[in-house]
Formats: sequence, C-alpha cells, structure tokens
Amino acid sequence: MNDVFKVHESARIRTGKYAGLVGTVTETVEEEGQQTGVEVCIQGVREGVTVDKKLWFKRSQVERNAHG
Repeated sequence: MNDVFKVHESARIRTGKYAGLVGTVTETVEEEGQQTGVEVCIQGVREGVTVDKKLWFKRSQVERNAHG
C-alpha cells in the first residue's frame, strides 16, 4: 500500500456509524512496513447530533477527502 496518511492530513470515514464524516489524522500505526491503522479526530454533525471523538480505524476504513 503506497498511499499512506500522515498526521494532520484529512481523512474521510468510508464505513460504519461515522461513514461520510471527515476528520484529521492524529496518529498512525504500521506493521511490517505497511500502515494498518489511523486515529482520526472527527468533529461534525451526524443526523442532528454533534460528533466530537477520536477514534481508531483500519486503514481500509478511511480514504482521502477528495474535493468535488
């Protein structure tokens, strides 16, 4: 996997309860030279509820936040 996230980059959540929300990468973890997880600080609104959390995701659960 050549595409890795770095701390302070934006990441969009692809799956699960927070799918579609965007946050800032705060920490990463690598195993055997490949990025396997990222911690994302999510701040936003989901279905009328304010979300302010730091959560860990598998690398496959996040993607670049491409604009338009």
